[in-house]
Amino acid sequence: MKTFGSLHRDPSKGKIAGVCAGIAEYFGMEIWLVRILTLTGFFLLAPPFFFVGYIAAWFILEKNQGAWQLDQKMKGMQLATTIKCKARGGIMCLRTNQKK
Repeated sequence: MKTFGSLHRDPSKGKIAGVCAGIAEYFGMEIWLVRILTLTGFFLLAPPFFFVGYIAAWFILEKNQGAWQLDQKMKGMQLATTIKCKARGGIMCLRTNQKK
């Protein structure tokens, strides 16, 4: 029997709020499949139910803090590198920091 983790939303992998990404991770499914099922339910089955459910999940589910903090840390490192390079003279410094 498979044990499930905690249900959360994952904004780093999501298109709108990360609700479908969090549900896909929780059930071990592909994100695109959960998105297709959500859109199918929204357009064909019960639009008000899916709309209200998605908005409620957006506010109720907590963010996946690990992924969000790592994303913010990487953005901060990139910004710090760019600022240092511009202070040193621009283009040559930016080229030395690129990964090959």
